[in-house]
Amino acid sequence: MKNVATKKGLKTYAVVMLLACMAAILVIMGGFSPIKANAGTLVAGTVNSKSTETLLYLDTTGGQMQIKFDDKTDFTKCPVLVSGSAVTVDVYNGGDGYLHAASVSLSKSIATVDRNKTTTVTGKIADGTTDSVLKLSTTGGMMTLKIDDTSDFSKCRILKKDKEITVLLGYGSDAYWHVLTASSAETGVQTVNTINGVNMPVVTGTVNGSSNAEYLNIDTTAGTMILRLDSSTDISECGYIYKGQTVYATIYLGTDSYLHVAKLANGSGTKDTTSYTLGGQVLTVQGKTTSDSTPNMIQLSTPQGTMKIKIDGSTKMTNNKVITVDTFLTIDVQGGSDGYLHALKVTRG
Repeated sequence: MKNVATKKGLKTYAVVMLLACMAAILVIMGGFSPIKANAGTLVAGTVNSKSTETLLYLDTTGGQMQIKFDDKTDFTKCPVLVSGSAVTVDVYNGGDGYLHAASVSLSKSIATVDRNKTTTVTGKIADGTTDSVLKLSTTGGMMTLKIDDTSDFSKCRILKKDKEITVLLGYGSDAYWHVLTASSAETGVQTVNTINGVNMPVVTGTVNGSSNAEYLNIDTTAGTMILRLDSSTDISECGYIYKGQTVYATIYLGTDSYLHVAKLANGSGTKDTTSYTLGGQVLTVQGKTTSDSTPNMIQLSTPQGTMKIKIDGSTKMTNNKVITVDTFLTIDVQGGSDGYLHALKVTRG
């Protein structure tokens, strides 16, 4: 009888321990009492290069953690994450098998930034970028830009080398340009543009070789988009397009079921808006554009040789059609104070 009682006691003990283990597992997995976002569960570590826009790989003293970002994550104290950044993350159980980030913090000093003195630049992220300094390779050279707690990186959370981004900059009291906002071409849609009271999406992409005056074909992270250019397309900020050029296209759905471009802007460098003093005789030249042309400089192949002709803010683009490589042009030119011939009027054909 003693042995029977002992066996029953062992079985009871085993069942109790099993139930206790199961209860513990359920608590850990969120079955009974999931950790809330305000629980103050803080983890500290450095950002691993495997991190993406939605998942943080955090290297801690206890090993590597995977922490999800969601629409409730507060990035106020850490606007951008760079590989190697030291961060503190307030985490909670998301109920999907992942820890979620309630907030991410990173200590930085803040300079006074003049938001009335701004400029927009597009370029590729270069070596030397950290959580407080953005190194940007642009068509005009390498720029060193400051990142502070006011910088908005909500549309470009992860910075990686050679990633192309567009940044709005404000001039700081420390004599540096500071990043106000940043957007990445990876998102496909960069922003919304309002034209004639209508909100239209702006897509970012790279012009491919099949584009012409009627159709703009751009490669985006979501695939190739075929966009129609028509007589109402505003090309004042991008009258010339070439293969590999980054463009911003404000689009809408036309009655022909095609996506049409309401406005086209150049993303590879900035448009020359300088006012030049022009003088001398006005000449008319004709020829075809070469592959070395850019939105600010048309290289025209003529019977007498190749001419470099500047496009500036006062140039009139007639016919309202974009210009591509091998387009035959008639251009009225005049000498500028910078030593270049400037286009007064550009006409296709």
